Amino acid sequence: MLSIIDVGGRAIITGKWSSGDTLQFGGQSWAHSTRVLKKTASDFGGELNFLEKNDFWLPDFGRAIKRGRMEITKLA
Repeated sequence: MLSIIDVGGRAIITGKWSSGDTLQFGGQSWAHSTRVLKKTASDFGGELNFLEKNDFWLPDFGRAIKRGRMEITKLA
């Protein structure tokens, strides 16, 4: 996303994430760690903020992760 938006631009995406470690909860479904997501955005010249979040229960794991909307902003 950061490679296609200009400085000051932003992208709004929906997804799932984990406040702990990255977790694979399906064949191609992952909840990446908030720490990893924020660091990756920073490494590519951006900033990640969580705009809207709700619990998403994973019965097979007996725990919840978060789902919602994230904003990625391209920094100067």
